[in-house]
Amino acid sequence: MNLILKNIIFIKFTFLHFFKQKDFLKYFFFIYTVYFLGYFALMINNINYSDDYYRSATGQFDFFLFSRYMSEYLSKFIYLSEHRNVLASPLTHLLSIGLLSIGSMVLVKVILKKYSKLGLIASVILGLSPYFLENMSYKFDSIFMTIALVAPIFSFLFLRRKLAFIFVSILCMQLTLTTYQAGNSAFLMLSLFAVLDGILAGRKPSQTLKLIGVLIFSYVCAFLIYRFFVMQTVDNYTSNEIFSLGQAYEGIKGNLERVYEYYRFTFRKTVFVSIFIAGVLMFFLAAVKTAKINKILAAIFTICFIVLGLLLSYGAYLILVKQLFFSRMFMGAGVFLAIIFIFSLKFEVKFLSFLPKLVACVLAYSLIVQSYAYANAMKEQAQYARYRVELALQDFNKIVPAGEKFGFNSIFGADLRSPAAVTAAKTFPIIAQSDIFNINWLYWAYDLHKWHEVWAPGLCMQEGKKEVKRIQTPLHTLIRYDNNCVSIIFTPLQG
Repeated sequence: MNLILKNIIFIKFTFLHFFKQKDFLKYFFFIYTVYFLGYFALMINNINYSDDYYRSATGQFDFFLFSRYMSEYLSKFIYLSEHRNVLASPLTHLLSIGLLSIGSMVLVKVILKKYSKLGLIASVILGLSPYFLENMSYKFDSIFMTIALVAPIFSFLFLRRKLAFIFVSILCMQLTLTTYQAGNSAFLMLSLFAVLDGILAGRKPSQTLKLIGVLIFSYVCAFLIYRFFVMQTVDNYTSNEIFSLGQAYEGIKGNLERVYEYYRFTFRKTVFVSIFIAGVLMFFLAAVKTAKINKILAAIFTICFIVLGLLLSYGAYLILVKQLFFSRMFMGAGVFLAIIFIFSLKFEVKFLSFLPKLVACVLAYSLIVQSYAYANAMKEQAQYARYRVELALQDFNKIVPAGEKFGFNSIFGADLRSPAAVTAAKTFPIIAQSDIFNINWLYWAYDLHKWHEVWAPGLCMQEGKKEVKRIQTPLHTLIRYDNNCVSIIFTPLQG
């Protein structure tokens, strides 16, 4: 009983101390300002993204489908309604930036054992990573995705007491798994660092093994609770089915290859390659230099951390049989890189100690530029696609049967890519990996869902239908069939 009481007191004290410590507000507002500047263009451009159109048009929450129960309940709290979503941006972005600021502060505290403005600057890749830009693009979902990212990070404040950590980390992981499951990778990244940090500090092997056991137990226990008491089975365009033992090797190997290819496409021929190489090199040198163990062993363990961090940065999704590789799922990459750049600030060599500070500032600047380019590409693409679709809808209204129910089908050709957005994607490939070129959202934006049978086989899926009318222009072709199916075919522009 005394042990439980001591851990409860420790949890309460650690939690309150984090928010009450000296200069907390100074550092919080500092990093909040950095993140605010980073997402300023995204907020001011005010463009709906992907599911935002669906949620705003229908008012539906629809988080239960993927067992994201906390997202469902928190939606009702945030939007002050039990029955429907409402567009309240940039509120969700402002709240998300606050949570990201907390996440950065925890990371810096855990890694450097103290706050510093340079540490916070080095941490901004946590929330401004190329992949998290997509998470923040959502007006409705961004706050829940941010909670999912920050919750596991926050639990590492309590690592000094193993029982307290197990309790808090399991709770935080449940919060992650019921908001946006991809955040589980954040726990893995910090677990790897906690082990490396302990080894470099010269802890006994028995202590390291005990720590590894606690981390594995917490992670596995959280998933088992979620799997057997929370999760519902999903099997549509994605699935939560995991590989069997016989499939595991080939399946995980295939997923790792796809993850590698995703990383390669994102960063190839970008300024980030040089920045990352510099950061990893200084991380390695800092780890070896500050290690209290044999330097060769320190080098080996540091290399193991880097390799395992890259391999596990996709988290538990690696064991899923059927999944979709979207930028928003790569949360672990931002946590891994934040650890690298924060810890690299420990690299202190005469005449060279300025290097990690310079690289951290260059990284932050590059991430902000990329964020602005991404946000402006979203705006350009939305304006261009809307222009093309509104032209088509003028003819659409001429061809649909008056007073009758009709099916609707659209063929988007080359995705109606805006020339400006395509150009931006050449400098920052993450733009091409986002969903901004998918204009299916226009189907919801113009209320066409009132007539179109979305999930059930509809008129346009019937075979043997015959064309009865056609309108053709240089930009699009509309075809009406005898069963009242209407197809819109957009012509891709050359060049």
